[in-house]
Amino acid sequence: MGKVADNRAMAVKHYRDAISLNPNYGQAMNNLANILKDIGDLDEAEMYLRTAVRLRTDFAAAWMNLGIVLSNKEQYDEAEKCFLSALKYRSHYPDCYYNLGNLYLGKKMFSDAHNAWQKAISQNPKHVVAWNNIIIMLDSLGEYGKAEETANEALKMVPDDAGVRFNLANALGKLSRFEESEESFLEAIRLKPDQTIYYVNLGVLYHRWKKLEKAKLMYYRALELNPNSESALRNLRMLE
Repeated sequence: MGKVADNRAMAVKHYRDAISLNPNYGQAMNNLANILKDIGDLDEAEMYLRTAVRLRTDFAAAWMNLGIVLSNKEQYDEAEKCFLSALKYRSHYPDCYYNLGNLYLGKKMFSDAHNAWQKAISQNPKHVVAWNNIIIMLDSLGEYGKAEETANEALKMVPDDAGVRFNLANALGKLSRFEESEESFLEAIRLKPDQTIYYVNLGVLYHRWKKLEKAKLMYYRALELNPNSESALRNLRMLE
């Protein structure tokens, strides 16, 4: 009943009932902890996950989720040990490598983050968020050519992912390849037309490209989706 509940509150109730009936029910603890983690109750989530892995030391999913909780609490060293424990018990675990990469990114260990995300992709070539994290990280480090190269590799695996198209467009724009960047932005918008940031960043591209009317149009479209978009409002004021 917890798994099929219509809302989180009902799911939490059912999982708590299950645990009260069976205090050694590790899977219910893991599922409950996931919900608690998502709503920000990290301390209680940690408590249930520690109990789950104590009850079953080879519970890879609980180890990974404990690592995520501890990462969110910025207890990075212990979180890393949890992720490595998860991988010890389940070597083919792309989501765990993905989360390990996120931990390394939080510690500014960029090479280790890249390697962990690459392992996630090697195990699951369609792991979109791992692809996008690599592209975004390379872009943030100013390695726009490598970001472009990675995005093109990703598109062979996930050709219809709007995020990859968007991140590719950002890298191309920073390389001053405006026409290619515009094409990639428009494709991202076609795939996912409800993303305010897509219109804002296309507006920034047009702004740099001296196509100011097109830039205004994109900022206005962004504001139609989100009237409180600070970046759209700020950039529009620059043009008025």
